[in-house]
Amino acid sequence: MSSDIINLQAMKVNQIRRRKKVLLSMLRQNSGLLYSSRRFGISPKFKLRDQEGEFAKVFPQLKSNPEAFYEYLGMSEKTFMLILNGIQDKITRRSIRKPISPEEQLFACIRYLVQGVSHRVSEQQLRIAHQTISGIVTRVCQAICDTFMEKYLSFPTVEEFKQISNRFWTTWNIPNCLGAIDGKHIRIKNSDNKYGIYMQAVTDADYRFICCDVGVYNGQSDKEFFSNSIFGQSVINQTIQVPTESMLPIIEPQIDLPYFFIGDDSYPLRTNLLRPYPERYINEQQKIFNYRLNQAKRVAEYSFGVLIDKFKCLNSSKFMPDNSDFIVLTCVLLYNMILTEEGFNYNQETFDTLRTTHIESSQKPKTKNNNPTFDAKRIRDIYAEYFCNAGSVQSNSIVVIQPTYTATII
Repeated sequence: MSSDIINLQAMKVNQIRRRKKVLLSMLRQNSGLLYSSRRFGISPKFKLRDQEGEFAKVFPQLKSNPEAFYEYLGMSEKTFMLILNGIQDKITRRSIRKPISPEEQLFACIRYLVQGVSHRVSEQQLRIAHQTISGIVTRVCQAICDTFMEKYLSFPTVEEFKQISNRFWTTWNIPNCLGAIDGKHIRIKNSDNKYGIYMQAVTDADYRFICCDVGVYNGQSDKEFFSNSIFGQSVINQTIQVPTESMLPIIEPQIDLPYFFIGDDSYPLRTNLLRPYPERYINEQQKIFNYRLNQAKRVAEYSFGVLIDKFKCLNSSKFMPDNSDFIVLTCVLLYNMILTEEGFNYNQETFDTLRTTHIESSQKPKTKNNNPTFDAKRIRDIYAEYFCNAGSVQSNSIVVIQPTYTATII
């Protein structure tokens, strides 16, 4: 008896299933909609990844052509393998299905950072679902930051700051300088220009980033973002660990002056953060000071220009906000890694074009009422006098000072 009941229930279940299939078929025909079949555990196009995917077809060809490899992934195979060897244990996945190898994950991530192609477009080319690509990018960027941050983007020690200051003196004829500050507004997906991600960084005399702050952009000025950032607060409150005062070279009598960072006129004037004099009503000495300061600040503008040119994802209007911090930091870190391991190779004309593009895209309003202290204005006046006397250089009134060091960026 019980078996008859079970058989009857089974028959009813099968009838219901058949009726559902008929109803679904009628709905599809009436609505004209195409429904994807759920027969497949994985889409057929993704099953062909090992044969038709870009990694399977293109990557072996790139490895046999160093120039094409660099053009496609923005770095040499040697640097690519350096990254892979450092992070492969952290990104190795275990799955019932055949997992995506660490090498292919790194390829997909670097490809996105360098080319800035959306994940949905990449889905067709890589034969990997766009949700999976997004997860790969986040996972790989986190692994890169965790593994290489200390070596390629760690905050300088006091002794390292002294070395940076020496490079600014020998390269740009600026004494006691610890770095140049600049910023970049990065738009995010489905947002107007009032919101996005803001990156603020400091570069040394050799175009290398030494500090980077990333945060939400709500239309604030450089000064406001700087004042609210960890780095900015440490500068303003003078809690940052930097060398103590130092005597200016080639001056009698010798006096001690503080080390300082360089910012443009959108940053506040402080004893340890110098900015140019306002352009209106300035004398010849102040013009020379502005010129010398702006020459040194070019390193930041050059560095930002090259960074944005090299990592197209930072210029994409579809920049995703969920993993933005790691993406920006990874781009900066990889920039330093490439510069350290293999160098860059841009000619001066391209360098200037990239710098100009960055300046024009920054849209930085001039800051008013910075309320500089008396000491801050006095320190700037002393440096201005120094640049016109003991610290003067040939062609002070001409706009070009050739640096003794030129970074090569490819």
